[in-house]
Amino acid sequence: MRTSTILEVKNISKRYKHTTALNNVTLSASAGTILGLVGPNGAGKTTLIKILAGIIRPDEGTVIINGVNVITDYGKIQHKIGYLPEKIFVYPTLTGYEFLRFVAGLYDIPEDLFDDRYELYLDIFKMGEYVEEPLGTMSKGMLQRVVLASIFIREPKIYLLDEPFYGLDPEGIWILKKILREKAREKALVLVSSHILPLVEEFCNKIVILHHGKKYIEGTPQEVRSRLGAMTSLEDAFIKITGNAGDTF
Repeated sequence: MRTSTILEVKNISKRYKHTTALNNVTLSASAGTILGLVGPNGAGKTTLIKILAGIIRPDEGTVIINGVNVITDYGKIQHKIGYLPEKIFVYPTLTGYEFLRFVAGLYDIPEDLFDDRYELYLDIFKMGEYVEEPLGTMSKGMLQRVVLASIFIREPKIYLLDEPFYGLDPEGIWILKKILREKAREKALVLVSSHILPLVEEFCNKIVILHHGKKYIEGTPQEVRSRLGAMTSLEDAFIKITGNAGDTF
């Protein structure tokens, strides 16, 4: 079965003063892919996701998402992108419900459609009465559920999620994996950056490893292990790449 390429990153580079965050990175992904982006701290993961999300511009290279040049025509694609930053900023006095309603308004979601999706994701993420609490009083895990729900309520076709499992308990991780797999089956593209390597290996069907701003390897979990000498796990492969078991992700 042929799959359509939905993401094309070509020769992306980005520098900050004397630091090269990304150096000539090229990768691609098809609709229905769950792509895991991994690498040590400072590898360029967050910079790459911000470029894909139209938050920052690269110094060189192009990004094509669903046929649209993100760098020059982001306005044509922004409604199809769901972006979760690593560091979440919310208005702490808003309740979870008010925040979700606010996001729906930003993206022109009709009220009746919002009501249906709100009830759906309220149940899926098991937010219950917590959604009526101010965001500033929520636990990290519950806040993460609310912010994730604000992305799913929009039902984008591209999910760019920077550390989406951070703060979630085992139930929350299971819920998020389940719904992202469903979105992939519906031919969405899911890109996840995570420090939890066993989870990436189990959950993703494609992996890109960044190291010192460069793409070190790209492929399925099995291909990554095979090309690095039949490593038994992604963690083993990562240690081999960095040359230091003490490196952090």
